[in-house]
Formats: sequence, structure tokens, C-alpha cells
Amino acid sequence: MLSILLVGGIEDNTKTLDPTGGDVYEGQPLSLDPITGYLKPSNDSLPVYGLSKLNANKYINLVSSGVEGYASGKITVAKKNVVRIVAETFNQVEVMGTNASITVALYTTEVFRPGNELYVSGTGLITKTPGTHLLGTCNNLPAVDGYMEIDLAI
Repeated sequence: MLSILLVGGIEDNTKTLDPTGGDVYEGQPLSLDPITGYLKPSNDSLPVYGLSKLNANKYINLVSSGVEGYASGKITVAKKNVVRIVAETFNQVEVMGTNASITVALYTTEVFRPGNELYVSGTGLITKTPGTHLLGTCNNLPAVDGYMEIDLAI
């Protein structure tokens, strides 16, 4: 989940998600592919373009057997903003015929402190381990309520 805290921050809703990519979750770091121009989940190989403001999950079309996405394929990202993110739990998700609960983590289990510089790990999670591309700065102690406040540098 992602909440915008800074009024007047920058958002971009003109970029298209990579149609061959996986699911995208609210608050997840996204990168802009320099070859295709599509947004895709970040890792430490490309600069972070922004944080997703929406979930964009794909589904299997039972008629065509193809994988499809909802709506226009575009997604809104937050940039140059102060945001709050927290892991999101999806209940009653069917996994192999059984209902399950799935939690989507957005940051690592490290201890974060105000002022820590934040990066994106090779697995796409937000981390304080120095990487190639700066995401922003941590503004709070997320261990208190699970929410991480980030001053985005992107």
C-alpha cells in the first residue's frame, strides 16, 4: 500500500507497463527499460523511475489461454514525493486449488532509521544496503507500525 504525503509532488501516468512482465504491487519500485520504454519491476541494474501507485496484476484468459492485464496497461508512479508504504496482504487468494493469504513485502527486514539512504536490491526490495541507484531517504522508524516513510530522490 502507498500513501502520498507531499501535496504537489510529481506523478507520472503516461508510461506503459511491460506486457510480458509480472505483477506490480502498490508501493513497488519500478524502472523504465531503456530499450523498450516500458515500466518494469526494479532491481539494482536500472535506475528507479518511481513507486507504483496501483496494483497491476495479470490474469489468465480462459478463452484464449493468454496472460492479459487490466485497463490500458499504463500505471501511475510517484516521483519527487514523500510517501508511506507498507506490505500488503491479499486474503482468499487461490493457490493450486486452495485459498491462501499472501503478503507482498516491499522492503527488507533490516532495521531502518530516519536518515538512512535507501536503494533497491537485486530482488526488487527496498534496502539500506548501498547499491547503484539511490531511491530516497527513510524518514521514520518503520518497525513501530510497519509503515515506511520515504522522501523520494527520483
